[in-house]
Amino acid sequence: MNVPCGVAGRQQHAVVRHGQNGGRRRNGCAEKATMMSAATADATAAAERESFQLLEWPALCRQVACFAQTPMGAELAAKCALPVGRSQGESEQLLQQTAEAQAAMLKFEGVYDIRQAVEAAAQQRVLHPMVLGAVATTLAAAASLRSRLQPGQSAPPFPALQVLGAGLDDGLPQLQQVIEQCIKPGEGRILDSASPELARVRQARRQNSQRLSAEITQWGRQAHAQGISEQPQPVIRRNRMCIPVRAGRQGELPKGSVSLGASTTGHTLYVEPQPVMALNNAEIELEAREAEEESAVLFALSGMVAQHAKPLQGLLRSITALDVASARGRHAAWLGATTPPRFLTAAQAAAGGPVQLPRAWHPLLLQPCLPPLPLPLLPEELQQQVEAQPLTGSLSGLALVPELAAAATPKPSGAVGSSMPRRGAKGASATKAGDATAPAEGSTVRPAPPQPVDLQVPAGVRVVAVTGPNTGGKTASLKALGLSCLMAKAGLFLPQAPLADGAQHAQQQGQQQGLLWFDRVLADLGDGQSLQQSLSTFSGHLRRIRNVLAAATPQSLVLLDEVGSGTDPAEGAALAAALLERLQGQAALTYATTHHAELKELAASSPAFVNASVEFDTASLRPTYRLLWGAVGESNALAVAQGLGFSPAVVAAARQVAAQLHHAGSAAGQRSQLLQQSLVGQLEDARLAAAAAATARAAAEAAAAASQRELAELQQRQERLGAAAQEAKEAGPAARRRVQQLLADLKAGRVGGQEAEEQLRAMEVAAAPPDAAALRLMGLRAAAQGDAAADDSNTAWQEGSSSSDGAAWLPALGDSVSVLKMGGAIGRVVSAAGRAGGKVSVRVGSLVVQLRLADLAPAGGGAAATSSRQPNSASSSGSKGAARQQRAQGSLKSSSGGREGGGDGGTTATRSAPAFQTSRNTVDVRGQRAEEAAAEVQAAVLSAPSGWALFVVHGVGTGRVRSAVLSMLKRQACVAKMEEAEASNGGCTVVYIR
Repeated sequence: MNVPCGVAGRQQHAVVRHGQNGGRRRNGCAEKATMMSAATADATAAAERESFQLLEWPALCRQVACFAQTPMGAELAAKCALPVGRSQGESEQLLQQTAEAQAAMLKFEGVYDIRQAVEAAAQQRVLHPMVLGAVATTLAAAASLRSRLQPGQSAPPFPALQVLGAGLDDGLPQLQQVIEQCIKPGEGRILDSASPELARVRQARRQNSQRLSAEITQWGRQAHAQGISEQPQPVIRRNRMCIPVRAGRQGELPKGSVSLGASTTGHTLYVEPQPVMALNNAEIELEAREAEEESAVLFALSGMVAQHAKPLQGLLRSITALDVASARGRHAAWLGATTPPRFLTAAQAAAGGPVQLPRAWHPLLLQPCLPPLPLPLLPEELQQQVEAQPLTGSLSGLALVPELAAAATPKPSGAVGSSMPRRGAKGASATKAGDATAPAEGSTVRPAPPQPVDLQVPAGVRVVAVTGPNTGGKTASLKALGLSCLMAKAGLFLPQAPLADGAQHAQQQGQQQGLLWFDRVLADLGDGQSLQQSLSTFSGHLRRIRNVLAAATPQSLVLLDEVGSGTDPAEGAALAAALLERLQGQAALTYATTHHAELKELAASSPAFVNASVEFDTASLRPTYRLLWGAVGESNALAVAQGLGFSPAVVAAARQVAAQLHHAGSAAGQRSQLLQQSLVGQLEDARLAAAAAATARAAAEAAAAASQRELAELQQRQERLGAAAQEAKEAGPAARRRVQQLLADLKAGRVGGQEAEEQLRAMEVAAAPPDAAALRLMGLRAAAQGDAAADDSNTAWQEGSSSSDGAAWLPALGDSVSVLKMGGAIGRVVSAAGRAGGKVSVRVGSLVVQLRLADLAPAGGGAAATSSRQPNSASSSGSKGAARQQRAQGSLKSSSGGREGGGDGGTTATRSAPAFQTSRNTVDVRGQRAEEAAAEVQAAVLSAPSGWALFVVHGVGTGRVRSAVLSMLKRQACVAKMEEAEASNGGCTVVYIR
């Protein structure tokens, strides 16, 4: 037995929607876990970016950019996009590329920044001849680079550089040959060999020009001899050759001569003699044809560039990578670094220490002592020159190549030489203006190199606590360590001071630079104060340290400057000690600077801690900037103040206060220990919370995987339900005819009620597919017996509601009752009836309704309650049998729409039985638009069986949905009548189907 299509569709949609909602909940867990993972990755990346800024990595990248020989390489380095190894293998590969680039000494003459030109050609724009010449020149330079990288008998191999230059072998020599055949590189002149037609037109134009020049020269001399013209030389006016004639004597020229203009005084007329008109016309025509042929050549060449856009872009990427590697090599030579650092293995680090950088120099502090940096070839700076003097006319096409545009830009008045910056320019003039580290202009005296730092961490040490005076070099040593690690990861060589005693090569080899490869270099230094973010100095430090703790791994380097500063000294020292103990087990190496004396005691508690101090000369009251390992340094703040010329009286008073504070230090030390223990406990709690979060994340990922599997199963079920719905749609008419025939047989008495019920059940089981349990066809079955059965139960209660003594059943306040009008919903009496005919207030869920006693029954009552109250069960059975027969007859008659005389003499047979609302006969369209609601109700009405009562819940609201639904129902022929449902306040309409 099949459900009508509208009901089946709604049930199928409900099942699928339920499955989809479950899938959405599980997908939501997966999405939440993914979002958490992405947020963690973003926070880690932000911490690394901030650390790069704090360590002044952008300034180092600008140093490298000055040694790039192409605008692409300079731009990449200046934007801090230097490749940094994501693994030790990648960093070693970068170091090998730098070493090979130093040996290869690659030249990049002829390489232009043609990236915009290639993109313009791909957009079907026609390129300027000079731009096409730059493409050919770049291809020729790429071929030269390719041949330089090829291994030869005498030349050393460059395997790492060959990998970078893989894009140079993309079969572009043919494009270079075609362009060079058509255009003269460097001049932008289109050659006659570009096309046969162009050569023929140019040959014809040369011949015509010769004839025209000879003819007009002859007429000029003749006119001058006759006194008609003031000079024998011809001139060009309006793109035509003519002769200057005195005003008033133009009539002496051959008839048909044309005046092309006059001088400003009007004394001279420019006249084209009639005999040269044909030659002038031919010249103009041939010039136009030549321009057309040249445009065709440029269009074809631009199309070829567009066809090779991807190989050209790959070639530019290879050239840029080679240029960056070469820039790293020249940067190393500028720093005096000749050998690459080596990355230590775990065994080497355990034996000799994780960092072995003797006599290390800070590369930025070393810059003022070295030759001035060349001026970088940055595309944006070239573009600024062009924007200051924009190109117009035919030169505007040069803007696609910054070098060509800068060279063609008109120079300002007083400028001498080309506006293009010289590649590799030396001298003070090449130094950027405003560079505070550059020597003064015209100065040839450079300052002495800074004091090198011995960054040699002992074996087994994981935490270094550096103490010492202010301005003593603690932060400089910290930055030198961080920059050195980043430089090694990026393939840059490290500057190292030579041995002062001139030791031999073997001794230098014994002190070769070596360090662990750190996956992340995380730093907190400087003042983290931010008024915009409402951060004080201390809270700014805490924010950074929180990010550092979240991003640090067992392979990370953590750099903390003035850890624990900016707050109460005792609490700051406790916090610093707890942080260092936490980082001892979390990071590979932690390098911290501090003024807290309490941290000096950590070295005695664990071999993983070591003290270091910056040396201070108490005689001269100046720091020496030497790093002493294993020593504890004093802050010497008063000595530094005295050395800087502070008031002696103030310094003396400060010494007295310091002595008093020293005697009270024991109590502060005990407080610090308690705070340290508390903070250690809090850090352990944070670690456990992080572990719990990781476990929750794993569970969320498992739930996400399970939800994916369940979603796949639901999709398969949805497909099966769709097939079942289609089958139900096709089988609906036949099933309806069978049910109508069965009802007719039941009406005529040919079939008994029990036999009809069994046939209906058999039809339902046979029609239902295995996976469509939710699509049971209850509509037709309800037409035959459902309403009658429900009415029997209600009638039984109404008949039994009066006992033998005539007392009526009245529910008391607080009783549980069954609301018959609401499908047997259970409610509680909140206001009892004062008499038998009154109404009762019942709360069903959050809804309070006024109902008659006839619409109520005791909770769990029905037939059971009736049997307990009626001693005469036979009389009750007879009443129920009569009621069932009357309901069945009424239902059968209503399906045909006829009338039948009753016992009372002429009542209509279409009189409907009491309607009871259930989930099967309810259509809820609240929240929909008026048109959608009317369409859904119409589908439900058309698919409902005869004799049904549909409860349409449309709500009240603005009344638009209710008006649209009622207007549609009035037009339906199958609607017998409509009435407002009781206690609905106009929000529900009962629709009776004929």
